Amino acid sequence: MTSAVRWTSLVAAALGILLAGAELLVNGEDCGGSGQTAGAGFEWPSDLPDPSAPSGTWRMAASMADLSVRVEKGGKTLRLKRRHAAFHSRLLPGWNWVGPIPALLKERKELEDWPFVRPGKPDQVEIGCLWAHPVEGARLVLSFGAAPAAGELDLLLAYLKTAAPDASTTVQIRRNGTELHREVFVGGGGDSRRLHVPLEVVGGPQQSRPAPLELVIEPGKRGKNHLCLDGIVRFPGTLGAGEAMP
Repeated sequence: MTSAVRWTSLVAAALGILLAGAELLVNGEDCGGSGQTAGAGFEWPSDLPDPSAPSGTWRMAASMADLSVRVEKGGKTLRLKRRHAAFHSRLLPGWNWVGPIPALLKERKELEDWPFVRPGKPDQVEIGCLWAHPVEGARLVLSFGAAPAAGELDLLLAYLKTAAPDASTTVQIRRNGTELHREVFVGGGGDSRRLHVPLEVVGGPQQSRPAPLELVIEPGKRGKNHLCLDGIVRFPGTLGAGEAMP
């Protein structure tokens, strides 16, 4: 083996070790993948209602252009890059990404006035949402830079049908370092939960523009915490919570 070939092999081996170490640092051990992998050309499902936000509203699923995503662990930060319609990184397992996905949920009274829903199979409804599987041993942070400064966030949390029967996720909603709400969501496949969270930071410092709205997502336990979410803010004078959107 020539010295040039030997040197190339050593560099390749060292790079492999660094990448493996980075993945271990960020994600820890395997937490049980879902098979949900963000691939090239992954877009909002064409057979679901339009992901855009109707006039007079702001919607999370329609704000991908203003979204940034990062993973935090042990003082280290990994920023996920947007490729096509999803945020992901080669340093994370295939199921750790953020992007649009369809979901079948159990039919529940609290979903009757969710504006982005349609009938599915018997006793089920279908929605489009943002896949946000928590990262094992770390915090997944979704930062919406153009979220409204005030109003009420109508947030939907749901577990895909592939989730473990005892899935557990903690979701913290915060702005400018202030916690607005913290929710521990325990459930199984098809379960959902609606939250109504005021967005204004009372007594916070005055700013020329509102600070990003952040959702900090952490696993409550190891396993298939197959979480998806979406949220909407209705501005004054627009559709009420019980009115359907086209």
